[in-house]
Amino acid sequence: MKSILARALLAIVVLAVLLPAAAGQEEAIRKADRALTFAVRKNKGAVAPKLDANFTSTDVAGTTRGKEEFLRAFASSDAIGSEQGMKIRSYGDVGVVQALEGNVYVVRVWVKRPAGWRMLVHQDTTFMPEPPSGAGSNDCQN
Repeated sequence: MKSILARALLAIVVLAVLLPAAAGQEEAIRKADRALTFAVRKNKGAVAPKLDANFTSTDVAGTTRGKEEFLRAFASSDAIGSEQGMKIRSYGDVGVVQALEGNVYVVRVWVKRPAGWRMLVHQDTTFMPEPPSGAGSNDCQN
């Protein structure tokens, strides 16, 4: 019984220490994500320093670009940031931002470097609405 109580107390102490740290990391990731969004929309020259040296971006057509090709190809109107339905998860020095932009599901992976948070991966995926049910569906109507 004492062992169970000791483990439960240890788990509470660990969570009390880790949860505020994760929340702080998530806020730092949110700030980095907002700064990149602002740079994309207002100051194209400020985008490059916010991207990791190993950055890749995959668009809805499945085209993957490295950092230099991405910087040459993107337009300031490109939607790279949205807070609609945004979810942020922190895994130590890696953060994942998920958002919904219309019918595009966006994932941005951030890494913590000595110079700060840098985006490592940006991926857009178009999702289709649910197919209609009824005639022509795979539902069996025996």
